[in-house]
Amino acid sequence: VEGDNQMLPQQVVKVLLKLVGAIQSGDGAALKEYEETDMNYLVGPLTKAMEAGGGVVPTKSTFALPSNTSDKDFLDISTLLTAFQHRSACLLLDVAVQLQSSMETSTAQQAWNDALLAMARASRAHASYLLLRDFANGLNDEEQKGSLSCMGPKELNALSQCLTLLALYWMDQFLEDFLQIQCITASQIPQLRQALLDIMTELRPSAVGLCDARDFC
Repeated sequence: VEGDNQMLPQQVVKVLLKLVGAIQSGDGAALKEYEETDMNYLVGPLTKAMEAGGGVVPTKSTFALPSNTSDKDFLDISTLLTAFQHRSACLLLDVAVQLQSSMETSTAQQAWNDALLAMARASRAHASYLLLRDFANGLNDEEQKGSLSCMGPKELNALSQCLTLLALYWMDQFLEDFLQIQCITASQIPQLRQALLDIMTELRPSAVGLCDARDFC
């Protein structure tokens, strides 16, 4: 199992790097194949990052929270999803640039081995965004159903708070990623952590109900 866990990030990134190559080469036919895949969200941020970055590591995000961002702004799930989207794109591009640079002086195998830590970070960022996106899409689908939904407004509100809490928790846990790509600044960390406290306060009255809903003894 440990070996499989080590190989999975490499397999994920190996597939993602093909998308990077398609964007770099301007292969429209190849890019079209990604339109119906979970990787499609990367095309826009990667293209912008390549145009703005010039192959410099670490890649700077083309999306950044404004300097006057308040803790309330961190509670906007669309803003958080965009931040996670650009984090994934930037860390993936860093892997591609590192590999291309290393292969100029090392063997392909050595370059690959040297990039394993960066691959693990990029794979984790990709998976985090997909989980948050699918969580958000699931809630949106239930809201669109209206009275046909199996959940009422209170349940949807509580789960929306859980989604925001999860996004903020991951942003705080992997803060160095967002700081590295300059998506947020060090001066905004207090606002991020205040938002985390605010959403936990909002969610607290629903905590027992959410746990009991699983019907654990």
